[in-house]
Amino acid sequence: MLKKKRESLRKFLEGNDDVSPPSFQEEILKYWKEYVVFGGYPEVVKAKSIEEKITILKNIFSLYVEKDVAGFFGITETSKFEDLVKILAFNISNLISISSLSSELKISYDNVEKYLEILKHTYIISLLKPFFKNLTTEIKKASKIYFLDLGLRNCAIDNFLEFDKRVDKGELSENFVFREILSNFEEWKVNFWRTTGKAEIDFIVRRSEQIIPIEVKLVGEKLGKGFYSFIKSYKPGKSYNCEFRWI
Repeated sequence: MLKKKRESLRKFLEGNDDVSPPSFQEEILKYWKEYVVFGGYPEVVKAKSIEEKITILKNIFSLYVEKDVAGFFGITETSKFEDLVKILAFNISNLISISSLSSELKISYDNVEKYLEILKHTYIISLLKPFFKNLTTEIKKASKIYFLDLGLRNCAIDNFLEFDKRVDKGELSENFVFREILSNFEEWKVNFWRTTGKAEIDFIVRRSEQIIPIEVKLVGEKLGKGFYSFIKSYKPGKSYNCEFRWI
């Protein structure tokens, strides 16, 4: 069913069809809410209880992030490295500043860059670059931060609260959409768009000359002026508002 939904979205992006209507929403939403809290590591998914999922995730975080990655790359400031992971986890879907991270962690700019590259190449995080054509008004350097597994992200901040009670619903939803685009539309380039006046679109996906803006919203949230500003400036053939509805 999920494969069919993804294929439907692919056809929509390619201009061959409309997106198929939702089906089995209640059943799918139950598993989706679990996924954005505990992630997709196989052993975590197969665990039968929440307590077991948390224990496995903490073991993965401890062994992989804190020991294996730090040890393999010869990171001596392990506590600073772990603090960086936590700061990034608190800031998913937001712009990051290497200078600010350097100041907050009291480590060099070069080391922050080095640690970010390590986290990227060990598939813990992904940094999303901006889309820009107007060098005067559009951001062209800053990146947005996303985690490749939300269970690992939630473990970093020690927050396994059930989805409906969380204050970071929007960030988790946006991170999920990014992960889906990254995993299932590899031939499309993905960026975000933001102007110096803070007009923003979550994702710009493009292939060849085709450009599609994608905005992620919780139900009831209105599309911002940035969405319409981008459409007016770039005149994409289609746009996509990914609205999450909670049952």
